[in-house]
Amino acid sequence: MIAAAKTRAFTVALVGNPNTGKSTLFSGLVGVHQHVGNYPGVTVEKRIGRTSFAGQRFEAIDLPGLYSLAPRSRDEMVVVDLLLGRRKGVAAVDAVVCIVDASNLERNLYLVSQVLELGLPVVLALNMLDVAERRGIRIDAARLQRQLGIPVVPMQANRRIGLPRLMAVLADVAAGGGAASENLPSPFGRGAGGEGKDVSPHNVLTLALSQRERGLIDRCLRCEATVRPEGCGEDPPGTAAMALDAARVHLALLPDEFEAEVASLESELADESNRSAGGPLPRCLVRRLLLDTNGYLQRSLLKDPDGRWASRLAAARERLAAAGTPAPAVETSARYDWARRVLEGVVVEPGCYKTTPSDRIDRVLTHRFFGAVIFAAVMLIVFQSVFVWARPAMEWMETLTVAVGGWVEMHMAEGALRSLMVNGLIGGAGAVLMFLPQILVLFAFLALLEDCGYMARTAYLMDRLMARVGLSGKSFIPLLSSFACAVPGIMATRVIEDERDRLTTILVAPLLTCSARLPIYAMLIAAFVPAQSYLGGLLNLQGLTLAGLYLLGIVTAMIFATVFKRTLLRGRTPPFVMELP
Repeated sequence: MIAAAKTRAFTVALVGNPNTGKSTLFSGLVGVHQHVGNYPGVTVEKRIGRTSFAGQRFEAIDLPGLYSLAPRSRDEMVVVDLLLGRRKGVAAVDAVVCIVDASNLERNLYLVSQVLELGLPVVLALNMLDVAERRGIRIDAARLQRQLGIPVVPMQANRRIGLPRLMAVLADVAAGGGAASENLPSPFGRGAGGEGKDVSPHNVLTLALSQRERGLIDRCLRCEATVRPEGCGEDPPGTAAMALDAARVHLALLPDEFEAEVASLESELADESNRSAGGPLPRCLVRRLLLDTNGYLQRSLLKDPDGRWASRLAAARERLAAAGTPAPAVETSARYDWARRVLEGVVVEPGCYKTTPSDRIDRVLTHRFFGAVIFAAVMLIVFQSVFVWARPAMEWMETLTVAVGGWVEMHMAEGALRSLMVNGLIGGAGAVLMFLPQILVLFAFLALLEDCGYMARTAYLMDRLMARVGLSGKSFIPLLSSFACAVPGIMATRVIEDERDRLTTILVAPLLTCSARLPIYAMLIAAFVPAQSYLGGLLNLQGLTLAGLYLLGIVTAMIFATVFKRTLLRGRTPPFVMELP
C-alpha cells in the first residue's frame, strides 16, 4: 500500500480561520516550489505548492481563510467546492490540515467540527503556541488528540517548529496509517467503498472511541435522531448508555425538530433528477443545505430552475424558527457546546488576562477621535514621503539617465538612429524610471501598514464613516488597495458578502488615484507647483498638492457611492464584523 501511495502526489488542503498562520505554514512546507494563479471561473487566488517527505510526494493547497463552511462569499464557496471534490482543474483532496490558533481554540474548533463531517482524513496543526504561552494559556496537546481522535501537531510555523513532525504525520496518513476512520467513509467515495453513508456530527465527532462504541452510538442516534439507548436493539441498554456517557464529550447533538426536517429533505432529495451531481447527498450536506441561508450551496448542489427547492428550504427554516430552533443559531449553539466539551481538561487559562502592550495600542488606534487623527497623520506622512524620501533616488535616476544618454551620444554617429536612441529610447525610459522610487515608497508603506495589522484597525475605524455612504468597513480595504491599483482593489471586493455593497465598491474603485496616475501627477506638480517648505521643512507644498489630489478622488468616490446606494443599489447596510490580527 505504501508503494501505491508513492506513485502519485498526495493532495493536502490547508484550512483555517484568517490570521492563524496558514499561509506561513504553507510557505514553510513547500518553500519556493509554489504556483499562484486563479481558480477557473472566479477571481479567487489559487496557491498550490509541491514538496516531498520520506519518498512521498505531496501537493499542498493553501485555501482562503474562512470561519465556517457556511459559504457567504466566493472565497468560501471555493473552499467548500474544493473540499467536496467539485472544483474543476484541481485534484481531489486526500487529507485536510486544519490550522488553529492555540490562543483561541474554542472558536477555531467550530470550523474543525465542520471539516470532520466531510469524512476526509484530518490533521490538526496547533499553531501559535508562543502567543498562547505569552497570554498564560497552557494546552495539553496529548489530551486534545485523545479527545478529538485525530493527530494533533503542536507548532510555531513562523519558526518552523513542528514542521518535520507534521510532514511525518502526513506521510503516515498518505500510507494509510491514520487520521481517517474506517467507520467514516467519505461522501464522495474516498472512504471505505464510497458507500455514501451518513456522515454527520453524531458519528464524525466520536473519532476517539473504539469501533464497537461507535457502532453502539451510531445505532442509538439513528433511533428517531435522538439518544435513546434502551431502544437500540442487540446490546443491553446499560452497555449503550455507558458508551454514550463515555462519548458525551464528542457529541454535537442537534434538536429533534431540526433532524426531522433533515430526514424529510434527505428522502425528497433521493430522486436523481433533483440533484446536479451524481450519488446520494450525504446527511452532512443535507444539513448544510438547510443551514445555508445565503443560497451558495443550494445553487451549487441542486438543480432548481423553478425555485421549488428554494421554497421548500425556506419553508423548513420558517418551521424551525417557529419551533424556537432557528437554523443558523441551532448549529452555532451545538458546535460551540461540542467545542467546550472537547476542551475540558485540555486548556488551562489564567484567572484574568493581563492587558498587553498591543491592547493598549489598539485602544488608541481605534479611538473615535485619536484614531482618526493618527490615521490622517499616517496618510500625510505617506504622501510627504513620496516626494521627500524618494527625491534622492529620483535625482540619482535622472543623473544616470543623462550619463547613459551622453555616453551613447558620444559613441554613435550623428543621425536619426542616435536621436532615436538618446532622446527616444533612453530619454523615454529614463522619464518613466525616474518616478519608480515614488511608486516603490508608496507600495512599501502600504505593505508595511498591512503587515503590521494597521489596515484592519483602519477598516474598523472607518466603518462609521463608510456607513454614512451606505457601505460597511469591509469596503474600505478594497478601496484602499485601489490606491495601488484599481484591478487588485476590485478583485479584493470578493470578501464583501452583500452583493449591492460589492457592486458599489467595484463601481467607485476606479475613481480613486491609483499608482499609474502617480507619474502624471508628479510630473504636473513638479512643473507647476513650487517646491516650497513650511514649518521648518516638515510640510512641502508639492506633497500637500498630491494629498489634495488623492483627497479629491476620495470625495468623488464617496459622492458616487452615496448616489448608487440611494438609487440603483438601494439596500440595508450590513453589519461589520472583523477580526483584528
